[in-house]
Formats: sequence, C-alpha cells, structure tokens
Amino acid sequence: MPVLGYWSVRGLAEPIRTLLAHTGTEYENKTYDMGPAPTYDRSQWLNVKPTIDLDLPNLPYYMDGDVKLTESSAIIRHLGRKTGLAGATEQEKMRIDVAESLCRDQNLGFVRLVTSPDYDNAKPAFEADISNQLQKLVILLKDNKFISGEKVSYADFLILELLDRYESFSPSALAAFPTLKALQTRLLDLPGVKARRDSPEFKKISSRFFGRMHPFGHGEESY
Repeated sequence: MPVLGYWSVRGLAEPIRTLLAHTGTEYENKTYDMGPAPTYDRSQWLNVKPTIDLDLPNLPYYMDGDVKLTESSAIIRHLGRKTGLAGATEQEKMRIDVAESLCRDQNLGFVRLVTSPDYDNAKPAFEADISNQLQKLVILLKDNKFISGEKVSYADFLILELLDRYESFSPSALAAFPTLKALQTRLLDLPGVKARRDSPEFKKISSRFFGRMHPFGHGEESY
C-alpha cells in the first residue's frame, strides 16, 4: 500500500491527500506530530528521517513500491499523471502548469507572512492584496468548469487548498469572486473529496494550515 508521510497539518500535503481521496486510492496517511511551545519538538520525524529509504528524506514523502518521492510538486504531478488528472491535450497541460505556478507563488506569499517577525504589521497589506491574487485565478479559470476545462485536474486541488486558506484568513475573501466560489463548491461536492472532508482524520487537522508555531493557521485548539 502506498504511504504518504507529512506533519499532522494540511500544509503541502493536503492537495495530495485530496487527490488520493478523489481517485479512491487506498494509502497509509503517515503523520508526524510537532510538540507544543516553546520548543515545538520535531523528534517524531527527525528520529526516523535517517532510516527512511529515500534519496532526499523530507516531508512530504510518497512511497509506492519502486516509486520513492519527496517534494510536494513532484508527488502531485506523478499522481496526476498516474491517475489521468494531468491534462489530455497540450492546452490543458499548459493551463495546469500555469495554475500550479500561480498557487505556488501565492502560497509562498502566505509562508512569508506567517514566518515574518513583523506579522501584525505585514498582515493588513497582505489582506489588501488578496483580491489582486484571486483575480489572477479568475482570469485563468474563465468560464470553464475546472481550471483546465471540463475535467478536474490535480491543479484544481492545489487551488481548492489555496481558496480554503484565503477564506480562513479573511472570511469574505471570495465574496466578490463567484466563479471561484462556484469552483470551490464543485470540488467540495466531488464524492471522494466530500468523504475526505467529512472524515475524522480531516476534521482533526481542518484548521491546521501551517505548523503550530505560526500566528495564523496553527489550529492550536485541535491538537
């Protein structure tokens, strides 16, 4: 059985978990807990890291027979190709590539914010720019059902996680973007995704977008 390893948070792994849920792929969701403040002990992962059969041990990792991968983008691309969610035409593949790049850039913006020592002062400017960032996704989506066209792709699950993150940070973030809200709803209504979101496993980490040491998305109350 495949194994997906990551911290017990959403972070970089949740789009991968969502893809696996959507495709009905059975796998072991191996999670590692981080300790509480002030040390945020990482020994659950660090103690086993040298023993795992990976060229570049890191989180997340994905192992399935001879497939042994680290780096979240490599994992989700591999699974997208394997499950037919990486686009059929060159046009679809290009749209997926652009969407993946947009999500990566915008998620890096989140990471820079939550790791900033000046978080409270940086937060208003970040929040004011959310509409500009979402508009990029609107332009790419156009009037399509999903980001690459009529069929769901792995990039849609990257977008879903990003939209969830924006709404958690600023609850009215999607109010002015009905096409993105509709995309979010369509994705959440997919049977496998719905089952994932309804599961105790997801509910445990639903508010943990980042590690517990960060000022946003730490989900401290759910540890």
